[in-house]
Amino acid sequence: MQGETSPAKSKMGVPTAIGVAVVAVIGLVAAGYWLNSNERRKADEASDRAVTAQAEAERARSAAAASEATAREIKSQAAPEFVAKAVRAVQTRQWADAREAADRAVELAPDLGEAWIEKGRVLLQAADLVAATECFAKARNDNRLAEAVRARAARLEVIAGRYARQQQTAGKLAMPQCAWLGQALRSEGETVLAAWFLEQAGKGVEAVKAQLAGAAERLAKDNPDLGSIPAPTVGDGEVAWDLRDRPKLNDISALEGLPLTSLCIGGSAVADLAPLKGMP
Repeated sequence: MQGETSPAKSKMGVPTAIGVAVVAVIGLVAAGYWLNSNERRKADEASDRAVTAQAEAERARSAAAASEATAREIKSQAAPEFVAKAVRAVQTRQWADAREAADRAVELAPDLGEAWIEKGRVLLQAADLVAATECFAKARNDNRLAEAVRARAARLEVIAGRYARQQQTAGKLAMPQCAWLGQALRSEGETVLAAWFLEQAGKGVEAVKAQLAGAAERLAKDNPDLGSIPAPTVGDGEVAWDLRDRPKLNDISALEGLPLTSLCIGGSAVADLAPLKGMP
């Protein structure tokens, strides 16, 4: 009869449907496994590339560090040659060459005490006493230097520092200070630099004598009852004036700005010492 399903057909249709479903599930599982395996493979490959990149970066950093260390070593080996060049240039008074060599030595090896000593010496010659003092201080702090060398740097630091303060106070390095600095350097065995400063002091003697002559005329004018005025003594870095036991002397404004190293006014009527401000 139409409209009735055959029992045989019905029995065959159920297993077939189940089989199709099973196949479909297996296909989905297989597809999912393939996808997961593919993703894992890609992830593993990405991880491998990352590890490789990191290793290459480490090798590059190591190579750069080694290269930098080699460059520093080369520079540190070259610096003493420039120190020696600076020493020779100072001995022959080639000041520009000495400055260039000392600057180069410090640039190549900023932790080399000998380089700072040489830079300090050429800065001394240029009368840049503050900077010279700083250079000698850096050399003194280099614990790798021999104790005798550090002690020498310390003494030069003291000398430069003393006259740097006087230079800052007066605004210049006057003739007496040049002479004293020369003498102090000579006592340290710095014969070339000592001779240089003593020469500069000698060039200023005549100018100082003329300055003192003008001051004597003004002193007589400002103190009309003073009487005769003894001449000051100039020489060997000394500018001394003995005006003691002069009760009529009360105005010493004429002495302002003079490069006096010694002044005696005992027994005078001077009350205002302001003109002596800045006197060594």
